[in-house]
This record gives sequence, structure tokens and C-alpha cells, in this order.
Amino acid sequence: MMQLSSQPWLIDSRALADLLARADRAVAVSSDDERVAEARVRTAISLGGDIYDPNEPCPAQRVGNGAVLAIAGTLYHGSSWLMNVLGGVSIQLVAARVRALKDDASVRWVVLDVNSPGSTVAGIVELADAVRELSARKPVVACAHDLMASGAYWIAAACNEICAAATAMVGSVGVVMAIDDTSAMYDKAGIKRHVLRSGELKCVGIDGATVTDAQLASIAPQVNSSAEMFFAHVAERRKLSVSVVRGWQGAIFTAADALKNNVIDAVEPFEKTVRRAQETYGGAGTVVVNFNPVENLSDAAPSQDDESDDAYAATPQRLHMDWKTITAKDVAEQRPDIVNTLVKALANSEPAASFLELKAALGEDAVSICACLEKSMSVNAAKSYQVNLKLAAATALAESLAAQRDESLAKLASVEKAEAALKAENATLKTSARGVKVGTITHAGPSATSEHETENSQPAEYLDLVRAKAAAIVEKTGEKRGTALAQAHRDVPREHARVYAAYRAEQNQALIGR
Repeated sequence: MMQLSSQPWLIDSRALADLLARADRAVAVSSDDERVAEARVRTAISLGGDIYDPNEPCPAQRVGNGAVLAIAGTLYHGSSWLMNVLGGVSIQLVAARVRALKDDASVRWVVLDVNSPGSTVAGIVELADAVRELSARKPVVACAHDLMASGAYWIAAACNEICAAATAMVGSVGVVMAIDDTSAMYDKAGIKRHVLRSGELKCVGIDGATVTDAQLASIAPQVNSSAEMFFAHVAERRKLSVSVVRGWQGAIFTAADALKNNVIDAVEPFEKTVRRAQETYGGAGTVVVNFNPVENLSDAAPSQDDESDDAYAATPQRLHMDWKTITAKDVAEQRPDIVNTLVKALANSEPAASFLELKAALGEDAVSICACLEKSMSVNAAKSYQVNLKLAAATALAESLAAQRDESLAKLASVEKAEAALKAENATLKTSARGVKVGTITHAGPSATSEHETENSQPAEYLDLVRAKAAAIVEKTGEKRGTALAQAHRDVPREHARVYAAYRAEQNQALIGR
């Protein structure tokens, strides 16, 4: 038998003690029975089946536009015959039921009828994630009918709302692990157990061996890390600080105290929670066949054997819609328009595409594939969704390019305006410089002072040499003409000293003559 005490639990301490006691008294189950029990649960998880079939494990019940899913007993990770002996349900099976309700488009709201002392730590995060995904798509209300403790509250915190009956107990937010030190019992029985370990922390709590402080210290982080995850999850969902949740110290509250501490949102009977969910989230204008089995199944007076309304309300598992008792004739006679609408809806409906189908249709577009899976789209709807995304992206790109074009045109207009201003300024400078008209200042030289000077005179020869030198520099180096002229005026005096001396003499003579 599995050692229940040696693993961490999200469970109320009293429930854990009772569970361990029942496990000690459990009668051994044959291997054939064990395989049958595990196979039945695994088949229900893998094949899904009809989640509304009461013969299936952990069935859901339709109520109006919504569904009620009962989560009763201890939640175990995996599947085992031990659940049949001690009572409980598989975490994976509950998660499969939650995902089925998420994908059922006819379900507009869900109520979780929770009556559980808690769960194993293993698997609870995955189940809470499934409930969180369900609550993101449609309203989910968790209702504590009797006990909602520890791991069961972890699940409830993932819902949109938590309610509790007036006599319910809620809380026990924390993690517990029990390690038995049976060494004294073995000593009393005269048994000496020798344990060969590869390390001191191997197989802590094995029967007959002393549990040391170091071993207990090595296990504490397992409890603390799981507890911190629990605290953070509750704090996020309940809009509280982690320190406040940690400050609860794992206490279990009455419904009234739970409401005061923001552990729950309302105190009300289960039946009222279900009716309020239908009234609030049923969806005005939707075409749904609603039957009330409590008020409309029969007009005859109740017999003495009938249960009272109070007894009925105290047994939420009986508040269900038995759709199998409704025949097509009943519906057709009462509301033929509904039949026509349902037939058209079924004819136009397409099944949600699988991951492989979406990958084949959409290629490697991971973003579109994830979005279509989340929205349970068909292949055709997914293709349209991808086309719309690409169209939106193309439109955004076109708008961005248009904005860039407008910005570039504005800059070009600004440059053209500045260029026009420079041209106007340049034209003004050509006609006047510092207020003196061009041509009023002339270079003095032989041509200006003497009628006997010719183009072949010494000054003209010097200037010709300068121009020729500048042209050669420009052709050879590519320098600008002004720079080349400056260099030529430096080089020609050295290269043609006599010509330059004559040029300077003529210049000086012209200045004296003025």
C-alpha cells in the first residue's frame, strides 16, 4: 500500500488523520480489482465520454444554460484502487471534465459543487490552471456545500466567485506532511532495523528507522515551497497580499468568518447560488430549452414520500436537468420554433479543430494557432481569423508607410523652401556686397593707369601664369578653383621670381599714380 503520510498534502489536518486511519484499516485489494479500477478512470480521462452521463465517474449536470460539476472527496494525483477504498476522485479526471465544460458552447456558466477536505500537492496546479482557463472563458462559481479545505480551496480560488452555505467550513490554506518515526515501536517489539543508505537524506521516514533533525530539515523546503505557491495563488485571485494569506496560518473558517476575511464572496444556500448563476449569466435572448424539474415535472400534489424543499436544497446533487427524460415530441409540441432553430444551429456548426489540424491549415503561425485553440475555432474559422490578422497587419503597415511618406514630403517642402531662400540671398549678394555696388572697386594695374600697357605686359603674364598653374592643380588634384588659385599665387612667385617682381613693380607704380 502507498505511504500516504510520506507525501505533502493540501488537506485539512483532521481529514488527513482520518484518511491515514482508514488507510491503516483498508483491506488489501486484489491486483485484478486494482487494474480494473485504474483502467476505468484512465479510460474516462482519455476518451472523455459523456460528461453528463451519471454512470460516468465525476459527471456534470445541466441546469438551465449552465452546468454543475460536483467535486466530492479527497483529490488524488493519478488513478488508483485506493480511491475506491478511501473515497475520492482523480485530479486528472476532474481537469478533463473542466476542459470539456470549457469546450461545450452550450454551457454559459458553471458552478463547482465542492465538498472536499483537500488533495495531494501533485497535480493541483494543473487542475487549478484548467479551472482558471474555464473561468477566463465563462463565469465559474465555486460553492462550498459542506467543506472546502486546502487543495479544494486552491481550485476554488481560480474561479470568478466563491460562495459557501451558512454551515460550511472554508480555508486551511497551507501544506501538511506527516513523517512517522516508528523506531521506538520496533525497539519495543525487539526488532532492530538496519537501513543501508547512499546518503542520510535517502528514504526519510522508512519504517523502523530514526528520523533525524537533519532529515526533517531537508523535507521542510518541500512543504514551504508548495505553501508559498499556494499563498501567491490565493493572494492573486482574491486581491490580497501574500502576507495576509500567510497570516491565516492555515486556519479553517466558518462561512461567516470566511466572508469577513475575504476568503469567500457570499454566504448563501447552494440552490440560491445555482439560481443566481442562471439569472445572472444565463444570457438574455439565447435560444435554450429550459425545464425546471422541481416545479414543472408534475402538477400533481406531492405524496407523503416526497422529500421537502429543504431536504431537496440540502442535496445539491439532485438539483439537475434530466435531459434524457425529455423527448423530441415534448419539445416539438411545446416550442416548434426552438426545434427549427436548433436544427439550423447544428447544421451550421463546425467542430473545433485540433492542434494538428490547425497546424496543417495555418502553417508555423504559432500565435494564430494558440489563439484559435483558446477560442475553440473550426478550421474554416481559424483560416478566416488568420486572414483577418494578416489584413490588419497589412493595413497597419500601409498606414505606417503613408505616415512616413507624409513626413518625408513635409521635410522635402521644408528643404525646397530653404533652398529658395538661399538662392534669393545669393542673388542679392551678387548685386551688392556690404552696400557697395559690384564694379566700383577695381584692381589697380597697368591696364588702368597706362595707355601703353598691352595684354602681353609683365602683369598680364604673371596672372596668366597663375591661372595656368591653378588650372593644372585643379586637373591634377581636383581641388576647388579658389583653393587652387591661392596655391598658384604662392607657387608662381617662387617659380617665376622675375615675372613676379615686374608684376609687383607695376602694382606699386599704379598705386603711386593714383
